Amino acid sequence: MRYLELEEVIYIYTEIIQRTGGQAGITNEKALESILAKPLVTFEGEELYPDLFTKTAVLAYAFIHSRPFLDGNKRIAILCAMFLLRSNGYQVTASQDSLYELVMGTEAGKLQVDHLVNWFRKNTVPY
Repeated sequence: MRYLELEEVIYIYTEIIQRTGGQAGITNEKALESILAKPLVTFEGEELYPDLFTKTAVLAYAFIHSRPFLDGNKRIAILCAMFLLRSNGYQVTASQDSLYELVMGTEAGKLQVDHLVNWFRKNTVPY
């Protein structure tokens, strides 16, 4: 499975801030590194997040709630989720409105990781 590298995330973040606006900057580099490591976490030799959709959901949720950047955390959350899926042979089929509702519901605390897992399973297809 292909995972995101720190340099890739910083590149994506820089591009999205330049294109859509906002204040650029990392507020907590350790939090950013922790977010990127989260999909890889194991306990007693077993992966805590065993499949791509769970890894994607955990990554997006962590970006939204850990807020490692000054601005654009929700945007980077969904873009990194889409990048992770795409890097592993899947693409998101949902509308932008559906993505918006997913991100805003997650930020508001209405949606938990299990909801995101199901959403990614239902709204992606292999390409």
